[in-house]
Amino acid sequence: MQSAWFQWLIVEVFYCLHVLTLTSYAIGADAFQHHLHLNSVQMGSLAAAFFIAFGLSQLLIGSQLGTRSNRLIIGVSAALATIGALLLLGAHTFLTALIARILMGAGVGNALVSTVHVVSERFPSRFPLMTNFSQAAANFSGAMVGLSIPFIPALKSITFSFQLGFILLLIDTVFILLFVRDLKTPKKINRAETQYHPSVLHRFQVILLSSPFWTSLAFFAGLFGGFLSFAEVWNIQFQIEVFRQDSNFAPLINTAVIMGLAIGSLGSGAIADRIGHQIPARVGAVLTLSMLLLLMSGSLPIGVVLVAQALLGLGMGTATLGLTALRCSVSNEDFPLASALMLTGVFMSAGLLSAVVGMSAGELQLEASRFEHYQRAMVWFAGFASMACIASFSMRQTQKPAA
Repeated sequence: MQSAWFQWLIVEVFYCLHVLTLTSYAIGADAFQHHLHLNSVQMGSLAAAFFIAFGLSQLLIGSQLGTRSNRLIIGVSAALATIGALLLLGAHTFLTALIARILMGAGVGNALVSTVHVVSERFPSRFPLMTNFSQAAANFSGAMVGLSIPFIPALKSITFSFQLGFILLLIDTVFILLFVRDLKTPKKINRAETQYHPSVLHRFQVILLSSPFWTSLAFFAGLFGGFLSFAEVWNIQFQIEVFRQDSNFAPLINTAVIMGLAIGSLGSGAIADRIGHQIPARVGAVLTLSMLLLLMSGSLPIGVVLVAQALLGLGMGTATLGLTALRCSVSNEDFPLASALMLTGVFMSAGLLSAVVGMSAGELQLEASRFEHYQRAMVWFAGFASMACIASFSMRQTQKPAA
């Protein structure tokens, strides 16, 4: 058990560092843009390149977990992220920054799916609790960056943040390559390889034709995909320019959602571990939809916004129960591929939602006095939350199929 905890911790640190680097990049993006003299199109290209590399890596490499060495797949992923962080530190041109973002996307794209795989291997009986605990720990690490900005102004500098991130990624990569092991012994793996295994194409087909897969995806995408896109829209710069918030206070408002997300992940995982995932999933989806409707109802006092944002994060924190629902409906052999497919769908949906929200809102920052532009953008988030609500009531407490 000590070995299981140690290996989970090493991979969980990689996931936390993924969240930390994402948060640091979001905070320092404006200064980074001015430093490299990039225009908005180039900044958009950097974001697009990152998420494309992220999604492809998660699908093509992350889906190999369980069939290839954990140390090889997770170690190579962490090494790519480390090299990307180093290149970003020394970037002086758009091309260098583009390569750095692609490498980082390809590396950290496997952070969550690697953590889920290790939890599934090492803690099969406590999967809901450990998966949500892993998510909560990563979210807390991201929240700490936002909370620390008023006290540690250096965190606003992308150079300082990525110097720290590079050092921590390098250390964790070494630990992964040295200590991460597969659960099966080589003898067991050799015996397993002599048995019949369906082709990847056949496994894709089985998973994609499974209705529980789409239910789990709709729930996870509706909540966590919505959170990823919401963080893009209701960001720190948006609050300063549209809602006239103080530059030091705005990060605290933004952090309320992340803190709520972390608490919701931990709490819902503990509850699901005892009574199953259905009820906490439904409560989380309904709470998310309710808070979004409240936030879009009118211009609210700042105290109400803080509470609503925290409760919104609390509801969105139940998103990882979609992985628990998925694990109940696929075999152990198919779970790495199914989870990689689902997480790819979640991030693709977040990108699609961000694009649609951007088109619906129009030039929101130039028309800040017109609250209906903000409401128009929020309608799409409410739509995603409604999708999660429907999916949560379609979930069944099924037994895992035999491998």
